[in-house]
Amino acid sequence: MQSQRPRALIVDDNVFFARDLGAFLEAEGWDVQIANHALHALGSLKAGPAPHLLMLDLDLPDISGWGIYGELLLNPAFPKVPVIIVSRATWLPQDVPLSGILAMVEAPMNPSAWEHFRSVVRPILQARAEAVRAEAE
Repeated sequence: MQSQRPRALIVDDNVFFARDLGAFLEAEGWDVQIANHALHALGSLKAGPAPHLLMLDLDLPDISGWGIYGELLLNPAFPKVPVIIVSRATWLPQDVPLSGILAMVEAPMNPSAWEHFRSVVRPILQARAEAVRAEAE
């Protein structure tokens, strides 16, 4: 069977950051879709196909990232998608299971922070891409 490129959905209202994050993921071999609002993200998740990874900002204007994560956990209409939280907001809600979250990483705002971000996220992307390829075989 032909190898499938993994798909990521980036949910971030900062269009410039989302574009830069998307370029990084594409350079790592991922297909990328960007949603700049929570409702757009939820619509994309419900319509499918499900992404293999969700890169999620917490501080969104319409629904918080935790609200999206809660929908993924509790609503059977949504796919179960592994999540990397990428945000300047670092608060954790009480009593929320974190089992679907692969990592929480602060959104990089300067070149040295991007270097650190890439060093943290790249191994996670590689492991997830390998899992996607194994599932496709």
